[in-house]
This record gives sequence, structure tokens and C-alpha cells, in this order.
Amino acid sequence: MSSSSTNSSTSDASATQNSPTVDNSAREQIFSIISDAITDLNDELDYDHLREISNTTAVFDGDDSLDSLSLVSLIVDIEARVEDSFTTEVVLASEKAMSMKNSPYRNVASLVDFVLEELANQKAS
Repeated sequence: MSSSSTNSSTSDASATQNSPTVDNSAREQIFSIISDAITDLNDELDYDHLREISNTTAVFDGDDSLDSLSLVSLIVDIEARVEDSFTTEVVLASEKAMSMKNSPYRNVASLVDFVLEELANQKAS
């Protein structure tokens, strides 16, 4: 029996990543949507830390992050792009999101996980 060698590789991923209803192509598509939305927003903002987007890119967490008005603009843009791509409406600026212990807006990876979770919830209802 092997030890927990996979624990370190999944430390920043949520249970959504391992869900049977979520495939890697959907994860990649959501990452692309978020990355494109951040890039478009950064055309106006010109933040150094948003020039190279990765899973660890801070969105709304600490000094290197968006201000609240820019976050709202980003979320609205992501919601529209997700609806266009998946023909499913998701609400990302919700009381649920605001009250979560770990903010879904802290970095790109957490935002990808949250979008996937909300898509799965919409499709299940």
C-alpha cells in the first residue's frame, strides 16, 4: 500500500477537481475563460502581476490583487463568458461566495474550482 504521495500534488485543489462530473477539458476551458477575462481587464489596469496568468495568480488576496470594483467587473465578465461557453447561467457574486471560509476569489485556481462547482450545481438542479 502506498503512502500519501498524492496529497502534496493536490494541496491547492478542491474536491471539485476529482469529481466525476468535471473533466479536464472543462477545467481547461474555465481556466482559459478566467485568464482571458483577467487579461482583458488588465489592459485597462496594467498590473504587473496580472501579465502572466497561472493558477497561483492572486485575484483578490493581499497586496497584489484587484480592488473591489475591479473584482466585481471581472466576476460579471466571467459570468457572461461562462454562460456563452456552457449555455448555463452561474452566479459567482453570491452570499455563499462571500461567506466561504476560504474566498473563491483568492487566486485563479480557487476561482476555477468555484466556477466548476457552480456549473455542477446548476446542471444538477
